[in-house]
Amino acid sequence: GVPDKTYVFTGHQNNGVNFEEVSKYNAKIINFPNAGGAIVTSCGDFDLGHFSKQIDNKFGEHIANKIKEYLTQKGLNISIKENDLLIDGKYKCGSYSSIRFNNIVYTAFHVSISADVDMINSICLKPMNKIPKGLSEFGITTDEIKNFIIKMFGE
Repeated sequence: GVPDKTYVFTGHQNNGVNFEEVSKYNAKIINFPNAGGAIVTSCGDFDLGHFSKQIDNKFGEHIANKIKEYLTQKGLNISIKENDLLIDGKYKCGSYSSIRFNNIVYTAFHVSISADVDMINSICLKPMNKIPKGLSEFGITTDEIKNFIIKMFGE
């Protein structure tokens, strides 16, 4: 999906979000128990969800590798560190997280097209280790990522 406004996915610890700042930015809170901390999505970012009965599935890793290959072909210096897509080893432009619900595994994948670092920093209480960066700063558009993902699943 492509968000139509700013959303804050609270993660498994609601205490990682500054709710006053969320209101200031007119963002919508979504309480979702992802395996990590809070995720701030902005208008035009790209988010993908996947459900599987295969407990040890590698969906997130697979998508990360495909996006890495694609962005590398576009001239970006992309690496994968744990569950994050990084530009030049320090700018986070995407990530994934999986969580198990009984016998179903849900994997969420987020790709930043536009990232407001000041907003993210004021909403998320966890100190920033990797600087968020939107792919639009490198000429990559929402439609480009969306079309790439659609084509990939059509294969």
